[in-house]
Amino acid sequence: MRLMQHATACFLVVFLLAGFGCSGPTSVPVRGMVTWNDKPLPDGKILFEDEDTRIPPVSTDIKEGKYEVKVRPGKKKVRITASREKAGGKVDKAMGAVPRESYIPPRYNSETVLSDTVTAEGPNEFNYKLKE
Repeated sequence: MRLMQHATACFLVVFLLAGFGCSGPTSVPVRGMVTWNDKPLPDGKILFEDEDTRIPPVSTDIKEGKYEVKVRPGKKKVRITASREKAGGKVDKAMGAVPRESYIPPRYNSETVLSDTVTAEGPNEFNYKLKE
């Protein structure tokens, strides 16, 4: 009888600990559209950076203006980057390609003014209209 009580108590402790371990914030789907001068951004990167610096940022590719990623709920700084071949650039022999340049202004990435709040309930659809 005592062995049964002990086994039941151990089971309850393990069950409760497992439940507490799973109660942290989970990532939720975030999607949207990014335009550059009223046209879909051909390709680039979008990064969601939490106000809590202990939570790592999450990034994904932007293709034809669209992006989709899973992000933890909370207030986020949003950073968007994109590059293109330098106009009139020549192939760099060491790199084997035409040098690239970033063309998205700093106000959308290194000095971002973009932010949004991701919620557990959703929907989390954020569209960004970037201009020169």
